[in-house]
Amino acid sequence: MTVGGLLTLLPAVVAACPPEVAAAAAELVDERHRGATPAESIYRWLSASRYRASEHPETVLDVEDFLEVGEGDCKDFSAAAAALALAAGYRVELVATVRGDYAPHVWARVSDDGGSSWTDIDPTPGAPSFGVPVASVLPAGQTVARIEVTPWE
Repeated sequence: MTVGGLLTLLPAVVAACPPEVAAAAAELVDERHRGATPAESIYRWLSASRYRASEHPETVLDVEDFLEVGEGDCKDFSAAAAALALAAGYRVELVATVRGDYAPHVWARVSDDGGSSWTDIDPTPGAPSFGVPVASVLPAGQTVARIEVTPWE
């Protein structure tokens, strides 16, 4: 799947998540990690051991299925992070990168100040990071693309 294809598909996957599912999950996240920002709580909750990485490069689970099944790849983790962040009131971008023949890697960026500053969230097992600009640690030669995800109407 191409970076452009991912960034066309993923916002629709996030938008298809019933707002009540994401709102309930965001509430749970907030309750479980008191003292952390909602963005950090989302990261901690998704990167916890209850979620496992699996590879299915040509498909994307819907967020509701991912939260129930508990396994997916970076696309699924990022779509879930985006849905939870939207429910918590953040502005959200999904970012994808690809180098050569490798499969794209996707993560979420969130902003609670209207877009002046952004926090990267990558809860994918094997590549987890919070607050570190993911693009800054990628090897040279990466193509990076991003798209903002809009809240539910």
